[in-house]
Amino acid sequence: MATLEAPPMPLRLHSGSFVNEPMIDFSKGENARKMRAAIEKVRAELGREYDMVIGGKRIRTAEKIRSINPARPSQLVGVHQNAGTAEVEPAMQAALAAFPAWSRRTPEERASFVFHVADTCVLLPAV
Repeated sequence: MATLEAPPMPLRLHSGSFVNEPMIDFSKGENARKMRAAIEKVRAELGREYDMVIGGKRIRTAEKIRSINPARPSQLVGVHQNAGTAEVEPAMQAALAAFPAWSRRTPEERASFVFHVADTCVLLPAV
């Protein structure tokens, strides 16, 4: 079974202690426009179905998990695959196959990878 190798990327570590995002003045037209665009981008993604990925392969299951907005129960946020016993063995085999390479990564490389994933998965662009 093929495993997904992370592409080489520049090392990026957390740059210090936690700092809250600065306050944004939404009375400024450009800031308000960016926020409206970000909200529209997220709205366009509502209800999307997300594949499960095991060993680099995208998988869809018959059983689904429907995520709803608790503040608006009629609003479907997304649909996710519900892994069952059939997905356990392939997931374990993929994890075991990936472990040797991952275990040789330094803590800094692992942290950098996590930051890269976070940057890639962010839904709202910076205002």
